[in-house]
Amino acid sequence: MAERRHISRDEQVLQLIERGLREGCLRNRSRTKAAGLAGHIRKMRGGSGKKAASYRGHVFWCGSVRFSDGKIEEVHSYQEAEAADFHTMFYFSPEQVSRMENGESGFFWVEEDGKVRTDWGRPASRDIKQKIRKQIKVTRAGKIKKPTIGTDGREKCE
Repeated sequence: MAERRHISRDEQVLQLIERGLREGCLRNRSRTKAAGLAGHIRKMRGGSGKKAASYRGHVFWCGSVRFSDGKIEEVHSYQEAEAADFHTMFYFSPEQVSRMENGESGFFWVEEDGKVRTDWGRPASRDIKQKIRKQIKVTRAGKIKKPTIGTDGREKCE
């Protein structure tokens, strides 16, 4: 009997996306989004907890932003997202999930190169992305020099 290799959820998704792109199953906009997601998964693979930015001293990877004024409402680490298999309803607060579902707020993440991405759900305007950038500290090449643990148990950056 052949030994079965464990394949992570990200790897499974990546394989499905790549097959869909290769076989031409995806059309126009879906194809573009799928290619972007595949690239994102490839970038995130192999890292031990992405630390692309900090907000109010907290190291984070993703968050939610209010579309009316561009204010960041909640942020989370890559580890939190990964532990929830990247299902926002399991790591964002219920109130925040509701605001993202009804379109008041949107999901964003910061890539290791510092680029703010808002490709999921309702994409944010350029103005909102600029407001996000003004509120965060993007680290050089996604590396924070001195991470420490704060009194609340979350990572902070100095």
